[in-house]
Amino acid sequence: MTATLKYRLIAFSLFFISYGLNAQMLDTARLNNLKPPKNRELFHDNIDKEQKGLLASDGKADQQFNVSTNEEINLLLTRVVTRRIDEFQYNIETDSLLDHRMKVNYLSGMSNLLRYVKQNWKSKTVNPLQLDDIIDAYLECMELDKKGSSIEPVIKRLPYDAGTAVMAAENFQRNSGYRAAKDQLILKYCLQKPSQTFLTLKSNPDVPFADSLIKLVAKKYPSQLYTYAQADNKLGVVIRNIKDDPFVAAVSRMSRSKSGQVYFPFLDNIVQGKITFEEIDQAERDSVQYFRLLVKTQLQYVDRMLNGDTAYAHKDLLARLEKKAKDVFVGTINALHNENANVRFRCLQNLTAEELYYAAVLSDGLIYTSSYTAGVYPLMMQKDSAAW
Repeated sequence: MTATLKYRLIAFSLFFISYGLNAQMLDTARLNNLKPPKNRELFHDNIDKEQKGLLASDGKADQQFNVSTNEEINLLLTRVVTRRIDEFQYNIETDSLLDHRMKVNYLSGMSNLLRYVKQNWKSKTVNPLQLDDIIDAYLECMELDKKGSSIEPVIKRLPYDAGTAVMAAENFQRNSGYRAAKDQLILKYCLQKPSQTFLTLKSNPDVPFADSLIKLVAKKYPSQLYTYAQADNKLGVVIRNIKDDPFVAAVSRMSRSKSGQVYFPFLDNIVQGKITFEEIDQAERDSVQYFRLLVKTQLQYVDRMLNGDTAYAHKDLLARLEKKAKDVFVGTINALHNENANVRFRCLQNLTAEELYYAAVLSDGLIYTSSYTAGVYPLMMQKDSAAW
């Protein structure tokens, strides 16, 4: 048994003991004899239905909630689903400070919460071992809501799955902290799944921490940053308005340029001030010079990688280098396979040995055997010997 599981078992045991201490106050007979007024019977019936559904969701019609190999935990969880929820219903009905509207609201929230857990625990969207904590949090939110206080502090301290389960009650929309609590869940989700940050922010661009999240994940997902910075929507505006982060600012500038994909392979060097947009523009006007700049940058990135430093967008650089090798050089010499060698391999003459190497290696599968053996390889050897 893991340490976490042991702690949970201890907590559940204490919970079980507390039931025994309060048995006289809320005995089983009193709970079973609860008769809500007709105008609230349906809402109690909905909770009863969800209790039964949650108990049966483990695949066994035995009135137990078995989600663990530990029988004590299963027993205690079963008591949470049954006894604790029954007590909740009793307490709601006997609370003289709650009017009909508020009682309906909190009863409906509990049935929604139980339904969410029932539908999502098997997929591990919510941890059933946290059910007691989730109900604790729901009750705490309920008490805060009664006082007109914000529920945000409760949701903020919960893990994402538990907080989502509480908010699935869908009955705190009028609470002053509802929007902030929803924002907390967005933040928790993005921190838990950073690859989904931009997609999530696309639907929630107005969260107060949008700038911070973008800066946090930008370098890990530069291609996503580039794509979303291009968009004519709120998130695109948010990204383009970030001026205090050189990396984000550089990608934003690329995204608004018609030549953005031309710049992207050099992103790391641009951010570090090793090359300017203007220098890339000048090289791009000549296909050989642009290919040469790609190879030079690739060699720099390889040296850095050998020292444990991976450049941003290095995969994009390789992809661009491969495309240029195939389109500008290999495609040309393949198409001229019936011409004499002087004509066929003219476009290769100004390339260095390193540049010829990348042209050959990155076009594997496309380059004709004759193009390699009669042109690229002998010229590469000749250039390499001359360099020595």
